Amino acid sequence: LFRSAFAAVPTKYLDPDYLPHLTNTLLFHVASDAAVLSTDLVDGQEITMANGEIITVSISVDSVTLTPALGGSATVVSADVMASNGVAHVIDAVLAPAFLATNLAELATASGLTLLVQAVVAAGLADTISSADSSLTVLAPTDEAFAAVEGVAEILQDQDLLTSILLYHVFEGIISSSELTTGTVTPLNMI
Repeated sequence: LFRSAFAAVPTKYLDPDYLPHLTNTLLFHVASDAAVLSTDLVDGQEITMANGEIITVSISVDSVTLTPALGGSATVVSADVMASNGVAHVIDAVLAPAFLATNLAELATASGLTLLVQAVVAAGLADTISSADSSLTVLAPTDEAFAAVEGVAEILQDQDLLTSILLYHVFEGIISSSELTTGTVTPLNMI
């Protein structure tokens, strides 16, 4: 069951180079509070996981389902497996944390980055940041950051300039905040 559940995870996330992301995925399967027995669960309950994200518990007559905020779900197939340091509930799928469940375009939309999404569409870059085949890091400006740019309305109308500015905020590879160091990185508009 464990192997079949992990078979659904894109193999690039199981590569040693993606250890921080694998760690994030595993922590998304650990409740941040004390051990939670099945008898402690309530329908609609929200549980904060060790990676900081939340799952929602759905209880029906014959099953318990766990659903992350950004979609997907797993059903408990064996509850209350006791161990010396806690309890495990065996589930039938890998829960996908936000970075795995969505592409960058969906993440920007879900995060309320309205002007960034509009700019990406206007620049014709939606396919680029939505592609499942790409591994990118985006420095995503807030709506307030866009609004503070003098002449932003004109920039949004100039596709070449807009594309160059947006790609200045995009880097090849997935770079987590814990991996950042002092130095220079090359944005996509400089490659």
